[in-house]
Amino acid sequence: MTPFRPGRRPVLLSLALLAPATACDDVTVQADPEDASVDAGLPACRLPRVGTIDWVFIEGGSFVMGIDDPRWPLAAPPHRVTVPSFFIARTEMRWVDYDACSRDGVCTPIDVLHRPRHVNPEDWLLTRHSGEPYPGLVPDDSPTQLVWEKVSPVLRWSRTRLPSEAEWEYAARGQGRDVLYPWGDEPADCKWAVMREGPKLEGACNLYHQQPPCSRPAGNTPQGLCDMAGNTSEWTADVFRETYEGAPTDGTPRTADHDPAGHESGQWDAFRVGRGGGATHLADGVSVHARSVGGAGTYAGLRPVVDVPPGCDPHKPPVVGG
Repeated sequence: MTPFRPGRRPVLLSLALLAPATACDDVTVQADPEDASVDAGLPACRLPRVGTIDWVFIEGGSFVMGIDDPRWPLAAPPHRVTVPSFFIARTEMRWVDYDACSRDGVCTPIDVLHRPRHVNPEDWLLTRHSGEPYPGLVPDDSPTQLVWEKVSPVLRWSRTRLPSEAEWEYAARGQGRDVLYPWGDEPADCKWAVMREGPKLEGACNLYHQQPPCSRPAGNTPQGLCDMAGNTSEWTADVFRETYEGAPTDGTPRTADHDPAGHESGQWDAFRVGRGGGATHLADGVSVHARSVGGAGTYAGLRPVVDVPPGCDPHKPPVVGG
């Protein structure tokens, strides 16, 4: 995941605009008849279609969030959190998914967001839609990166929300396992994540930009979530604080109302938490305990979440497009 970096703007080349299925299309998969968790009396959950996103059910539970370790000074103190069940996107939202929002007139058009300043607008449109390469441009199947003020329209259009920091960590740890990385405790390298292994900034697995989702399947969580470490940092709904002191224990996002006595009013209130690390982070920066702070001018990716609808069985493969 690309780290939070004020002022850095990702640039986009559309190699081929993949048209997502229409919102009225219903897609489901047959459930395993021997799965004891499936309630035959309840219907499958209906979830929104968001471009190419595939939804994964995360069974709620209790876990100890955070760690006392000098490598992750922002992840203390450890505290027990109970997280309700939810659905989360298997992958980070891609630019081709965002493009559907812009074509619906809700989100800022991609051409406006990412046209290089030194490129003539007419040339940029012709280049992008003809599929001709332009130096430094990123393909449509790479992760979306947006500044905070551009996030809300996407969520409103997709009928989704951002995960709380607790939900994000619970999912990244494979439903709360005691691990350092989504795959376990093996040290992070380019086998597991799109990240930086060496001292050179451009050494992100010998690549110069983010990669399409799930390019490092060895690093998936047990539930199959891709790129919870590396590739691009991901926005969460929580306001940033330097410790977990006073953080909610019910899995909801942190707000200024949770601040302990003595906290300076307004400090960090305009900043949000990013998780997962990015393509230019080293091993400690892509841990499940790594936290980043994002403010004005910060770009990060999106991994949408939806609550479990009432009256349905979340263990059955969901009907997408409802």
